[in-house]
Amino acid sequence: MFSFDFKIKDLISYEEINDTDILKNLQFGEIDTVIDLIAIGLGCDVDEAVKMLDNALQTHALIEIIENIAWCLVGKQEVKEDTPKIDKNEYKSLTDIFEEMYQQLQIVDGLGLTDFLNMSTRYLYKYSDGIQKRYILKKNEELQ
Repeated sequence: MFSFDFKIKDLISYEEINDTDILKNLQFGEIDTVIDLIAIGLGCDVDEAVKMLDNALQTHALIEIIENIAWCLVGKQEVKEDTPKIDKNEYKSLTDIFEEMYQQLQIVDGLGLTDFLNMSTRYLYKYSDGIQKRYILKKNEELQ
């Protein structure tokens, strides 16, 4: 299927310009949003994205394509049963989630805003995991 490279700034800009919530649109299967995200994630124009979607629909169901896009946006991870759940009403949009992540990264790492906005979502989740591991190692060293 598709391998997307979403830049955080592009997603935030899309939500702002279109006054929309990407995750909610995907939840409801909004085809225009799917096409726009294919274009953003693959760096092509909308016409090319439509062709790619048509081709993908020959072998995959629309729900599979939407799930693929969603996992690229929010980071595919195995969630354990005892993992605390996020209240869906706490965030209004994907932009809210990114802003919260940026604030939390500021606390432990001091990542610059430009660097954050230019990150791909895939790298953002790897970066966050790395910070978490580094924090745990540092705390363990301090406790020893």
